[in-house]
Order: sequence, then structure tokens, then C-alpha cells
Amino acid sequence: MAEPTIQLGGGNWAGKSDNLLGYYKEGERFYKQDFTFSRSTTGTYTDSEGYIQEMPYNLASYSEDYTNSLQGASTTFGTITSPTSKLNASTITTTANGDYKGWFKSYTLIGSTDYTFSFYVKYNNKQWLSFYHIGSNITKFDVQNGVFGSNSIGMTKEDVGDGWYRLSGTITASSGTNYFYVYNSGQNDQDSSIGDAFYLFGIQLVKGTSAKTYFPTTTRLNMPRVDYLNNSNGSLILEPQRSNLVTYSSDFTEWDISTESTSTMTVTPNYTTAQNGLSASRLVATRPSTDFRSIISNYVTNTNTATKSVYIKNNNAGNVDINISDQAITVTDTWQRYELTNNYPHATIGLRYTGAALSCDISIAGYQFELGSYATSYIPTSGSSVTRNADVCSITNASDRIGQTQGTLYSEFDLTEDNNFTIVEINLSNSTSNRILAYRNASYIQFIVQVGGYIEINNSTLVTFLDTNKIAITYQANNFKIYLNGSLVKTYTSGSIPSSLDTVALQDPNLQGRKQGIKSLAIFKEILTSTELETLTTL
Repeated sequence: MAEPTIQLGGGNWAGKSDNLLGYYKEGERFYKQDFTFSRSTTGTYTDSEGYIQEMPYNLASYSEDYTNSLQGASTTFGTITSPTSKLNASTITTTANGDYKGWFKSYTLIGSTDYTFSFYVKYNNKQWLSFYHIGSNITKFDVQNGVFGSNSIGMTKEDVGDGWYRLSGTITASSGTNYFYVYNSGQNDQDSSIGDAFYLFGIQLVKGTSAKTYFPTTTRLNMPRVDYLNNSNGSLILEPQRSNLVTYSSDFTEWDISTESTSTMTVTPNYTTAQNGLSASRLVATRPSTDFRSIISNYVTNTNTATKSVYIKNNNAGNVDINISDQAITVTDTWQRYELTNNYPHATIGLRYTGAALSCDISIAGYQFELGSYATSYIPTSGSSVTRNADVCSITNASDRIGQTQGTLYSEFDLTEDNNFTIVEINLSNSTSNRILAYRNASYIQFIVQVGGYIEINNSTLVTFLDTNKIAITYQANNFKIYLNGSLVKTYTSGSIPSSLDTVALQDPNLQGRKQGIKSLAIFKEILTSTELETLTTL
């Protein structure tokens, strides 16, 4: 079989700011082929351990650029080799006498939630430095000898070699703004003098009680998301723009409670942790008879089709019946994400206990209310609605990698978490009027060939999709074929080929559809044989 000229995924995922790494192979050598990526906001994904994380999970932006994160100090980048063996560590030098002179930054965090802060340091000319988080004791560290001073907030050290130490400590955040300092100091005070210096690298702030592998960041915004939910090899998430209109997605103490007669509802924040790592609240509702009820609600403005999604479990054995904005669900004693779509002309969303018993006890996390006919990945909020922009991923100026008169397009995609929603699979083009496009729409494969604005082919083929699918499409003038999961499902014997194809896009912005679960993608400049296509697409 011929080698693909462009490959992506297949368990080999590498992303950085503004890029997703693809590759191609010539002989025994591999060469990178970067896809450009943008979203201009953060987004969430499920990691290999099943936890929902932000992408990137390092909440500290500019983890190696400290230009705008200094107080009474200066920074010089690239003065020394970091623990990554690259010349990307910085010198932090005090420029004014006094307290708290060094690296300083504030972060808006969720109150009463555990976060772990970590950084790498190395001795320059000042023996002692300090770490301080507002609300915690100051930790002193002897950089020259690698030992802690008398005060500590439970920080740990890791000797990573060549004089570098990684210091990390878990803090419980205050609600709102939290301040962090790493600065030159004395053994018994916070003062430093002009010229005092230490080496710094790899600032990281993550949710949870472990430091995690260091993840370098710049703006944190344009990072591709590879999701591992039900998929050990990972799949790329590409989604349209969505907003979570709920202002407090997990802090239900901020929701309104209304009860009738002697009904009650109590909320216990941070009661437990959901199976996906989200902090969950406990809701306990009681009532004297089935005529009365308890409601917890939030408010949104909406007159369109919208989807609610929320993670809930019954804290007792068995099931319990509740309503979510007048839609009945049965909550089991295992964590599930419940997704409900309807037209909501009112402005109140909430939970109401409706079961036959006179009490219920549930845990709840991650409430999302978004305009659209399906639920997308979780968007956390804390005090206001939050918008996640659309994912945009493509590779341009790739005409030498795309067959101009014939070729084969291949993709493996995952529909485990999907329903009947549009998913674009492959889009070769040089403009919106010259393209070869295939996408899934419900139970159909829609195939479009457009040349100079003229529609050569626009046809739907009814197929049977599985949780995991493999599709291959061959193209040549008057000779187009579609293979799905080992079988030929469609042949077209009429149609021209667009000229000067130079772009591979992983979604068509005109469709505004959801694409989740690209497990791999490959482009061949040749038409593969029938046997090769059957083998390539067989699950």
C-alpha cells in the first residue's frame, strides 16, 4: 500500500499553541506536517484517567515568559538550560530593596477547591527564596543546598538534576482572586536586595492535589483537545461555538431554593467528587406529602431550542425520580451525564424532586444550559456565563501533498458519545466553491463535489454507523467511491475534480456542525485498490 502523504492521530497526538502535529513518511523517516489550530478560548476534555480537564490543564498562562509577572524584579529569558534540556529558563533578578520582590501573579479560582502550584528553581547568587499564597504560610527554600526552612505549607521538592528542584504544594483556594509569589528572601525574613537572583522555569497551576507533568503554555487559548473518553488512543474534539448560560455550573449554593409548605432542600457544596473529577454538591430534599415540592433553580434568558446537561447520581441505593425544568428523569446510583433538549420559552431552569418517596438525596455537578439541539463538552462557569469559541483546524499550502487528479481520503471516527448530529469528516478545497467534502448527517453520508461554484455531486447515502467507524473515499474524474467499515457503499460515475486543491480542513464552517471523535486521518495521492480499501476500512 502507498504511504499517506498526510497523517494525523492514530494514537500519535501532539499539540501546542496554535498547532496540531500531523506527519508524513518518506522511506524510514518521518516528517512533521503541522495543522493550524485556533479557538481563542479554553475548552475541556476528558483525560486518560477519565477526569474532565481544561486544555491545557496548566491554568498558568505564559509558564516560561515572566515579562508581565514581576514585582520589583527583572527577567532575562534563555540564560540557562532548563530541566527540559532546552535553553528556555529565566533569571529573576531583584531590582528594588524590600519584601516580595520577584515573580508575582493572580488567578481567579473556585473557592474551597484544591489546586496544586509548582515551579522549577535553581541557585544563582541568593541562597534563599520564598513561596507565598495569600492565606497560607510562607515557605522558605534553601536553593543552594536544596532544603526547606522552618516554615512550610506542606510543599514538597523533587531533585530533577543539574541543581534544579521542582517545588510543589497544594492549596485550598479562596473564592475569586488568589495571589501567588515566588521571590528572593532571607532565611528569617522576606527582604531581598538589588541584584539578588535565582533561576526560574515552568510555572504550573492545576486543579487537584498532584502537580501533574509540566505542560508549557503561552496564552492557553489555542490548544487542540484530544479526548480519551471511552477511547484509549484519543480522539480530536472539534465543536461549534457554544455558551453555558448557567452562571454557577457547580456551586449550587449560589442557586435559588424555593419550597412549598414545610418542604425543605439543603445544599452541601464540595460534598464529593464525581467520577470525572468535578466537585459535586449534595442536594437533600424532603416534603410532608406528594402535594408539595422543593426546587433549586437558576435563571437564563432563552426563547430557542436548548439543551441541558448535568452529572447526577443518587446517594442511596436504587433510583430516584426528579424533574429538570419539567422534564422527568430517573437518576441511578452511578454517575451519569443527563442530556435533555427542548424548546424552553421560560427563563428558569432547575431541579424538582418528584418521586413517590418523601425525600431524596443526590449529588450533582457540571450543570450546562446551551442553545442548540445537543450537548457539547462541559463549559465551567463561576459567576457569569462563559462562551467557548468554535474549534478551527486545517492545513493549508499543501498542494504537493494532495493528489490533484486522483487520491484517497481516509478517516477513523468515534460516535460513542454522539447522537444524530452533523459531523464533517473530510474537506479538500482551495475555496468554498472548489471542494471535495464528505460528512455524516444522521444515518447518511453526504458527499459533495463542487467545481467553480458548480455542484458536480451532492448526494446522500443511507448507511449503518457504529460506535467506531472507518471511511475511505477515492476520487478521480467520473470515478468516485465510498467505503465504510470494510464495504463499498457508493459509486459515482460522473463528476469533475476541482483544480489546485491545497487545503485539508477538518470541518466546514458553513455547516456549523459538531465533529467529535477524529481518531485518525490520512491522505493518499493515489487511488488504493479495492482490496486495500476494504482492508483499510475493516474494523
